[in-house]
Amino acid sequence: MKLFFRVLTILLLSGSLTAAAQSTKYEAENGTLTGALSVQTSVAGFSGTGYVGIFQNDGDAVSLSFPLAQGGWYRLWIGYAAPYGDKKNILGINGSTAEVSFPASAAFTEVSFGKIWLKDGLNTLTLTKSWGWFLLDYFRIEPDSDPEVTVQLPYNLSTPSPHSETRRLWSYLMDSFTHKIHSGAMSLNAKEEAEWLFLQTGRYPALIGLDFMNHTRNYSWYDKSIVVNEARNWYNSNGLAAICWHWRDPSRATEEFYTTGTSFDIAKITETTSAEYQAMLSDIDIIAVYLKQLNNDKIPVLFRPLHEASGGWFWWGAKGPEPCKALWRLMHDRLVIHHGLKNLIWVWTTDAAANNLEWYPGDEYVDILGADIYAADGDFSSQVLTYNAIKEKFGGSKLITLSENGPVPDPDNLVADRAHWSWFMPWYGSFIRDGIMNPLSHWQKVMAHDYVVTLDEMPDLKNYPLSDEPDYSAYPQGFFMAGWKPRAAVVPDYSDVPAVTDPVTVAVTVDFADTLTKVSPYLFGDNANLWTGPMSDNATLMKNITNRDQGVMRGPGGSTSDAFFWNRGVNQRPPDVPAVLLNDPSNTTWPWYGQRAENWTMHVDSFYSILSKAGITGMITVNYGYARYGTSDNPVAQAAHLAADWVRYDNGRTKFWEIGNEVFGSWEAGYRIDRSLNKDGQPEYITPDLYGRHCRVFIDSMKAAAAETGKEIKIGVVMVEAASTNNSWNAGVAAQVGDIADFYVVHSYYTPYNTNSDVATVLSSYNKTEGYKNYVWATVEAAGMPKLPVAMTEYNIFATGSNQAVSHANGMQAVLATGEMIRSGFGAACRWDLANGWDNGNDHGMFAYNEPFIPNYTPHPAFYHLYYMRRHTGDVLLNSTVTGAQGVVITPTAFSSGHIGASMVNTTKVRKVVRLNLKDYGVGEKFYTYTLTGTEGVDFSRKVFVNGTSNNLEAGGPDNYETLKANATGTGEEIRIILPPLSAVCVLVEPGTKTLAINNEVTAVHAVRADDDLVIRPNPSTGTITVENLPSHVNRLEITDIRGNIQLNGKVMNDGPDLTLDTGLAPGLYFISFYGDSYSVTEKIIIK
Repeated sequence: MKLFFRVLTILLLSGSLTAAAQSTKYEAENGTLTGALSVQTSVAGFSGTGYVGIFQNDGDAVSLSFPLAQGGWYRLWIGYAAPYGDKKNILGINGSTAEVSFPASAAFTEVSFGKIWLKDGLNTLTLTKSWGWFLLDYFRIEPDSDPEVTVQLPYNLSTPSPHSETRRLWSYLMDSFTHKIHSGAMSLNAKEEAEWLFLQTGRYPALIGLDFMNHTRNYSWYDKSIVVNEARNWYNSNGLAAICWHWRDPSRATEEFYTTGTSFDIAKITETTSAEYQAMLSDIDIIAVYLKQLNNDKIPVLFRPLHEASGGWFWWGAKGPEPCKALWRLMHDRLVIHHGLKNLIWVWTTDAAANNLEWYPGDEYVDILGADIYAADGDFSSQVLTYNAIKEKFGGSKLITLSENGPVPDPDNLVADRAHWSWFMPWYGSFIRDGIMNPLSHWQKVMAHDYVVTLDEMPDLKNYPLSDEPDYSAYPQGFFMAGWKPRAAVVPDYSDVPAVTDPVTVAVTVDFADTLTKVSPYLFGDNANLWTGPMSDNATLMKNITNRDQGVMRGPGGSTSDAFFWNRGVNQRPPDVPAVLLNDPSNTTWPWYGQRAENWTMHVDSFYSILSKAGITGMITVNYGYARYGTSDNPVAQAAHLAADWVRYDNGRTKFWEIGNEVFGSWEAGYRIDRSLNKDGQPEYITPDLYGRHCRVFIDSMKAAAAETGKEIKIGVVMVEAASTNNSWNAGVAAQVGDIADFYVVHSYYTPYNTNSDVATVLSSYNKTEGYKNYVWATVEAAGMPKLPVAMTEYNIFATGSNQAVSHANGMQAVLATGEMIRSGFGAACRWDLANGWDNGNDHGMFAYNEPFIPNYTPHPAFYHLYYMRRHTGDVLLNSTVTGAQGVVITPTAFSSGHIGASMVNTTKVRKVVRLNLKDYGVGEKFYTYTLTGTEGVDFSRKVFVNGTSNNLEAGGPDNYETLKANATGTGEEIRIILPPLSAVCVLVEPGTKTLAINNEVTAVHAVRADDDLVIRPNPSTGTITVENLPSHVNRLEITDIRGNIQLNGKVMNDGPDLTLDTGLAPGLYFISFYGDSYSVTEKIIIK
């Protein structure tokens, strides 16, 4: 169903460029002119002695040959004028051709063709008429010293938890990429073109193309089982099955898919109640039926819907990129999440146009980039220009293929030009058989070529070794980074605001070229729990959870895990489980059950429903306590079997598992047992050695169960995060199980237990984070065990009913802790918890539950902080430095789309003005900010305001957070951002070409007053200092370390000129700041 005259073209960026010193121009007037061309001079502004025009007749061409002593990568520009409008003509580079575009320009200008490969010796550039009617001035080349962009393999598929068979096929495609090209042929109905090729060449193609064109209709003449059967049979012969979808009018008003034949409006994709939206969704569900048949048989599919959208000739591209991207994302999530398909490899059709990224649905929705290229009959060039343009434009983020073509590129050209397409696939009928577009002799050469893979040369795909997991051994996050994917920034709607002109008090420099680490996608999680209802049935709650893009959710939640029987209904206590479970001598607990349906609790399947609807993976904590308090002859085996059965039931839906919850704690079921009931000789109290030995049994059973389902899981064991009464715990556990465990688990409630800490303590507590990981690693290394990845699967702060846990300040703490976990290399993190219960304000929940005058599941401030932080966190962490006033902490990141995103927190009660310096980075026209503040003057505000907006309740934040506009400011000469007292600001900077000067100068907010004769003695000191000549108006002081972490913050009772202060600080360098009436001053102190 192709239009025979259609040719896909390359549209490249035009603009005025200045030649570098090493560039070389080849003037068109000095070339060999063919046809009716002539050298002309009538249009001013040309280079050299003239230009060539006007490419009016077929065959008009200019050819320029030149020698190069050293071949390699060069950048190519062409000087031209196009006074008659946009024109397309044919560029040739050493015999390789491509139709390229010259945007309209009455004056002479340049168009860039990016990187081209030129050889040692003589090279030839040609420009031949296609549309013609333009003026050629020169070719310009320049050696390219930038490293070649390479496709970054391996990477994971966009389909969550794909079948092993899908992963194996994907592993093969990645392993063969750049080494071979796979032969393919599109079919009209079955595999008739493949059979024709076999008759003519003696070989079948490795790939066949199929089409769902007729599957949303009930044509009596069409057998809809053919596509499924052919795909199944071809894969079972170790072939590749590619399925596209010429999607007929979803409204059924016509049978068309071309824009000219239907008025169907894809723009309605954003109106979920519209007839058009429902029609599109219905058709997707119809196609899902056929894909499910293949999914059930574990047949992988190279799925290429919505192809050639940017051309506009199909209805799905008729309204521009935004509706098309929305439809792609809807289709992707509908098929892989709602329908649970695990067999899809998603192929997006792109081109080399200047706006191709505008059409791109995003790395997280695409696995392969394809180009559809129909060159002239008999043109067997490699199409390397398009290949290189796509590779460079997308930053090597995806494997690239020739998803449709007319003439098949000559394999010799592919090898010579290094055009590493993964496969080719000419369209059916005359494109394959007419002897003109692809002559038989050409087919025979192609199918016999060593570089071309045919069906008989394909490996055993079902048993192909997995190689889709990147080697993350160099990262402290380890295998958690297997979920890493490049992220494209989402530019928000915005309102323009004027630039900040206030004096700068803090200078932050972010180095775009200095990447510290990749960002694990599992650091934004939280914990589900069992006592706040089924949750997954609440549409608003599920929308909010999904919007958080949190990556992971832990269940069943806290200490309940060690009393949880996932496969039992209410009161169905196993016969070997006591009715009352012991923990410390003064407390008991009781069993919980996972198969119960009361409206106050959560069924296991409700937890899975949350994961499925939100598109996130689980972190399941299995019941270890049962191995201790079970009364059977072998309670450890019984508990391990219970865990293994859960793994079987889970069937690959969950990647991460952990054995027990805080099992070393006196609050945990299994910490202490009734020895009179125990039959395998266990001690009354748990020991690290015992837990470690038991974990070996659990891990063996659980991994064997996972293997039965064809899945791989990762299992963590419980550690303590810091030195305590359990100092021998980590070494004791690791000595028993460190060789087979996958990761270590720690928890932290950062502030002192049963204490209402002040806001400075809460906001400085995050700096313990790196120490937690380091402590675990040091203690296990001392036991001779490996430094496995560390996951923080519970964290929050302690408080005692003071509303601190539900406060804006605690949301700031969540941002600070998450930023530090990124910086420190944690693999995963789950905040405690999703919804908990009011408990007189001591509520750790991300969402309200039974809170007076607040509707259930209303988001607490921490939700907004983590939502905006996630939205502004890219895929890699950048290095940064902070100069000036203390208390500003930044987590700067870069997106694969080129944007810089950062979260900045002002941990002080003093307004800060930040200059954001961006080193080795070109900025665009705007930067965008969201500012999160609490109620003014309230340390622990229950409300959060986002750009000044909140709700009308006593607690929470803005209901319209999804559509709330960012504040947008022009970049100007520098980027200045205001951080109000006790605030977090999320910023997104557009990439561009403008370089801003680095300026670390800062100015105090207030001028130094005449009475500033302040002296600190002794300095250095051992910790006690005296501040002399302290102005009487000073009422507050703050001490920070060199990283900006607050160590001391409090009021000053100033009743005299001198102040003596016992700092209690560890040896080091610090800054002490004093604040008063229109006054601030900072001094350096050294504690020895």
